Amino acid sequence: MSRKEDTLKRIIELPDTFLIRGGDPFVIDVNNLLAQINQNRMKDQKRSLNMESAALNSVSKIIKEQQDWVIDALRGLKLDPELLRQKLASMDIKKIALIMANHAYPSLGVHRLSRDRIRVALEYFGLVEPWGHKEGMGIVQRTAEQVSEFFPLEKELENEAMMFYEELSSNLKNKKEILYEEVIGRDEMRLRRAFYIAYLSSTGRISVRRNSITGETLIGMPLNGDFESLAIPLG
Repeated sequence: MSRKEDTLKRIIELPDTFLIRGGDPFVIDVNNLLAQINQNRMKDQKRSLNMESAALNSVSKIIKEQQDWVIDALRGLKLDPELLRQKLASMDIKKIALIMANHAYPSLGVHRLSRDRIRVALEYFGLVEPWGHKEGMGIVQRTAEQVSEFFPLEKELENEAMMFYEELSSNLKNKKEILYEEVIGRDEMRLRRAFYIAYLSSTGRISVRRNSITGETLIGMPLNGDFESLAIPLG
């Protein structure tokens, strides 16, 4: 038996071999099998044609195995609504409630936030339009004393922040934007400078944005009164 005939014979026997061994049919490279059939034509055209036809038939069987494998995999992912209804109908209501309780994650919980922080959050949403103006909720108002109670800022730190702002403004006259990392530095004042930036950003004096292409955090002056601010992890 010639090498070409032996190659075609192995392709012909491949489906039976796969049926015995089993496994993932996609480990078989169909394109490679077709290339081998095309490259191993024999001089005896009649015999070559018969073997090539049988080899192509075997390749089609492998493709059918791959198709069936995909369908079976998709069946495993599919959730039949009727099957789900039947399953729920046969379950005890207490068991259903227990499953829901074990797999439900509330967006807000008192075990994660203090009462004061929840109060501040509710007051914030009460002041934001348009939800804050919806009927039944009303507008939440606080006195200056209440504001200072929840958002204390020592006068000394505020003065330091403004001094920092003057220096930063001077640097921004020559540059449109400055890298956040360059501003806060790496020395023992790093954390304090980060606080200054957070305070100045919250008051709208500076704009902090992230370059969507490079991922760099940049500090600049507000444009036309608009400013940006974002959360920055302090590593």
